[in-house]
Amino acid sequence: MVASSVAPSAAEVATIYEVDVAAVIRDLAPLVEALAARGRIPRDAVVRPLGSADLRDVLELHAALRCDAVRAWSRLAGLAGCDSYCQTRSVVLSVAGRVVGTMLVQAQGSPTQAFIYGVVVEPAWRRRWATAYLKHRGVVWLQAGGTEVLTFEASAASRDTHRHAARVRARVIGHRRHA
Repeated sequence: MVASSVAPSAAEVATIYEVDVAAVIRDLAPLVEALAARGRIPRDAVVRPLGSADLRDVLELHAALRCDAVRAWSRLAGLAGCDSYCQTRSVVLSVAGRVVGTMLVQAQGSPTQAFIYGVVVEPAWRRRWATAYLKHRGVVWLQAGGTEVLTFEASAASRDTHRHAARVRARVIGHRRHA
């Protein structure tokens, strides 16, 4: 899944993948269980729906990471004319009450499908436990809500996302050139 929502360069082509939710959970569950067993996941780490979070905290995280804050605000606020992030399917990761990550999801044509727009985690929390935990808990949340199939895209520079797609046997369903 996408590691960051930072937009690719103008000439960049992204690969669009589709994968069964169960495959992602099977892939991430052993890692998250091992991290928990070793005490690596803080007891106050909470993954919850975006709709229950203070959107200002989410925007501050995106602005700090140089994500497109204007576009993020429009989608978070559900303004007309844009593809809004789903408030009930998107999730945030908080540690000690502070938002440190988001998995932003847009609804697809079917209630059993979802598009993961991006997984954003504060740099200090990456490559430890937070990204895997956020993805795992977010996808478990989606599955509990009836989602069976995920769609996501990866830019050419997103090597980790392409490796994860291969590990879960995600299917390439297309490509998209970013303007």
